Amino acid sequence: MTARWLMAVLLAPGLVGCMPSGPSEFYRSALQAKSEFVDSLSRVTDEKSAGENLKSAQKIHDLRIKDVVEELERARLDESYNRLRRENFDLKKVDPDFRARMIDGVRTYAFYCKNVVYTNVRLRREIQRLRMLANLEMLAKARQQIAANQPVSVSMNDCKNLEQLIKSLSATGTRNDLRFFPQGMARVDFDKLQSGIDGAEIDLAVGFDPQNLNVQVPGLEPPPLPSYPAWAIEADTRAKLGLTGVVR
Repeated sequence: MTARWLMAVLLAPGLVGCMPSGPSEFYRSALQAKSEFVDSLSRVTDEKSAGENLKSAQKIHDLRIKDVVEELERARLDESYNRLRRENFDLKKVDPDFRARMIDGVRTYAFYCKNVVYTNVRLRREIQRLRMLANLEMLAKARQQIAANQPVSVSMNDCKNLEQLIKSLSATGTRNDLRFFPQGMARVDFDKLQSGIDGAEIDLAVGFDPQNLNVQVPGLEPPPLPSYPAWAIEADTRAKLGLTGVVR
């Protein structure tokens, strides 16, 4: 494991206890919850442990994120942000405290977007590993069928826990409940705040999708997946399933 990869694993600082009270703490809690959940996936090694993860670690993660979302909903300033879209917007009429909270919301959401990509790189690798585990479950069944001179018939139904876990982790395009400001805000709107936030950070907050697992992080590569064992390749070749990616 490279030092850069280890830094990604340790990226989000731990937060325990009661729910924090501001956007910065909310997003650190969200990062921590997601990071710890990805850590839990490393303990999934077969169909049984996949089911255990679905019942425990994933439920805990979902509850933690739900708590963060609920706190964000109470802290959000949608109406104030929406005023930025008006042609007659006058910054002088904005309460200084509200302006400060709006700026903090954009800045801390950009912080979340900037850092969640590291956890997403790890998550993408775990999804690939889980797919490999599912293939091994099917190949083990195929191996038994071959040994018994039976027709080979395997599918993801043979590893329903892994299938459900993979689907839950791969879901994209769902609503982003962790966004601090209304959907559809543009950089030109935030410029009216005269926030002093770097333009690249505003662009990130506006355009980045935290659920996009395919964003590349230059210089950060996850550890390679192990090779399929010889018995799996042999079963795959004999049954012509094409699960191991080995062409013979």
